[in-house]
Amino acid sequence: MLEIPIKTSLPLWYAVFPLLAGVAYASVLYLFNRKNKFGNKLTALMFVLRTVAVALIAFLLLNPLARSVSTHKEKPLAVLALDNSASMQSTLQDSAAFMENWEALKEKLSDKYEVSAVGFADGFGESDTLEMNRPLTNINKFLNELNNRYPGERTAAVVLASDGIHNQGVSPEYATFNPGTRLITVGVGSEEEKTDLVIQQIRNNEVVYAGNEFPVEVLVRAKEAIGKRSELSIRKNGKKRLSESINISNNNFSKTFDFYLTAEEEGLQEYVVSLSPVDGEENTGNNSQSIFMEVVDEQSEILILAHAPHPDVFAMKSAIETKPRYAVSTEVLKDFEGNLNDYDLVILHQLPSENRRSSELMAQAFEAKLPLLFVLGGQTAMNFFSSMDAGVDVDGFNGQFNYALPALNEDFALFKLSATTKNWLNECPPLTVPFGDYSLAMDMKTMLYQQLDNFTSSMPLVALSDNFSQKTGVIAGTGLWKWRMRSYVLNKDHRAFDEWFYSIARYLAISQDKDFFRIFTQNKYAGGSSVIIRAELYNASYELDNSPQVRIVLTNTKGEEFEYLFDRVDDKYELDLGNLAEGVYKYTASTELAGNAYEKSGAFVVSGQSLEMRRTVSDFDLLRKLSSKNNGFFTEQSSVNAVADSLLADDTAKPVLYSDTSYSSLLNKYWLLAAILLLFSLEWFLRKYNGGY
Repeated sequence: MLEIPIKTSLPLWYAVFPLLAGVAYASVLYLFNRKNKFGNKLTALMFVLRTVAVALIAFLLLNPLARSVSTHKEKPLAVLALDNSASMQSTLQDSAAFMENWEALKEKLSDKYEVSAVGFADGFGESDTLEMNRPLTNINKFLNELNNRYPGERTAAVVLASDGIHNQGVSPEYATFNPGTRLITVGVGSEEEKTDLVIQQIRNNEVVYAGNEFPVEVLVRAKEAIGKRSELSIRKNGKKRLSESINISNNNFSKTFDFYLTAEEEGLQEYVVSLSPVDGEENTGNNSQSIFMEVVDEQSEILILAHAPHPDVFAMKSAIETKPRYAVSTEVLKDFEGNLNDYDLVILHQLPSENRRSSELMAQAFEAKLPLLFVLGGQTAMNFFSSMDAGVDVDGFNGQFNYALPALNEDFALFKLSATTKNWLNECPPLTVPFGDYSLAMDMKTMLYQQLDNFTSSMPLVALSDNFSQKTGVIAGTGLWKWRMRSYVLNKDHRAFDEWFYSIARYLAISQDKDFFRIFTQNKYAGGSSVIIRAELYNASYELDNSPQVRIVLTNTKGEEFEYLFDRVDDKYELDLGNLAEGVYKYTASTELAGNAYEKSGAFVVSGQSLEMRRTVSDFDLLRKLSSKNNGFFTEQSSVNAVADSLLADDTAKPVLYSDTSYSSLLNKYWLLAAILLLFSLEWFLRKYNGGY
């Protein structure tokens, strides 16, 4: 079918009217005007010239559009990905020679491919220069992000240069990859075992108490160092505290050493665990590792007060005691003769009950504004409980109970839980909860909802308050001991339950009086990550106010001081300190509002970047598996030319032709206007030359 390259605002057959107009105009001028006496041939020529010129002018009134088609060619895409993690420092022997070959590869491929060079470490990076300074490697995350950025329809190949060492995320073997893209891996470094000593793992308490002895467990590994000797030592402030001689008995040596130290100074303390190097050891970056711990002078006191003995009490006590920060006492109501004011948190199991002593203790707790956690059960006096300012009311209770499963509230933000703990909550058995209508106070935040018969209700199973004057929490059911047992069944330990309940107890036990100036930091920042500090300032009406400047003085391990100003973000403050060197940092933040001066001090830790240095031998086996699964091949860094030869000979990687069709008005075509003018000029010249008028 013939396609006409012109469009008009009206149907194209309307073009007959401009033609008729041209014929009519020329007819009046040359056929019906007897004054023009020209020969037949000349008359016919001028008739045609006038007809065409007038017809073209009339045709332009239809706003005709001329179609044009342009064709361009896109080369297939080749992505060159370079591992920029810190482990490359020890595996890559001659970085200059490697980068020379890498740049030559880009140049060779550019004739046939559009080359995009990127870097990666813990995911996708923009820099393609060899920096080798990133603290973590997540190849799986990088490959998944690569798929999203470079669709497989156009991406012909990905060339990935790496030592194959990964220490974050799932194994790259399970990464999904675009099926139409070849993955070629270039192995950097060597699989040959070298003499190397490494501190593989250190286990220690994060919190210890002044004057107490605490254990430090160190796992040491040594490769290709049989018959050699080293010394494992622990130092503080450069002074050796403990050491032990190591005789390496085989080429695949592994041994755990136990040390016991005494906590002395309060605050965050740094200890350096190190191995003395041996002959022939090239990489000593993994021979030392710092550990940090907080030395505190006293424990917070927590009381678990129960109406009667119950297995829930042991489960809660065991969870809190996993952290030495808290001392836990358990009491039965009828035997309790203490003072609630001696405790930082009181956990009430099936209390208040129908007991005079219970009523007296409740009045004392609310008068002292003690943090309280209620665990509701069959012995709880529900009417009495609902009459208190606990944050949760249960109306219409008539002695009946339901079995409710936990359903996590994804919007709960008072504190965070690990993915393992969240998964465990989805597998927990039901709690025995009172049947009734639940209502929450404005300051209560639901952590877990009640799931009844596969339906997630709006009723709380666990709720906590963010009230400044008195924190309260409610667990609306008994059977927590079953949750702790479920944690062991799933994970062979109690960590999921312990983390969950300890997080609740810690949140409630931390005092949060109406402090007008607050500083928020993490206790520990991972090496290589940004250190971000946030601050809040409140006025006399307890409204956020960030009008004044907030200063902070940071002091590093060497005693050097650095002063910064916070940035204003919305109605709060934030300061991004970027990447800081490993060590303990103390800070003092200060500001002034309405004539009142405020100051806050504290400390945090930046941990070392040792994960990348624990392995110094490349993992070519992983790279081989990746390439074989994705239509590619593996080669070592010395044979990079094989990559270029293969890709240049690949007949399946062909350029793609794209056609773009566009339309433009004929009114903008100068050649058409010139043609019309030429027609009129020629017709006028012939007429005048032959005596016409």
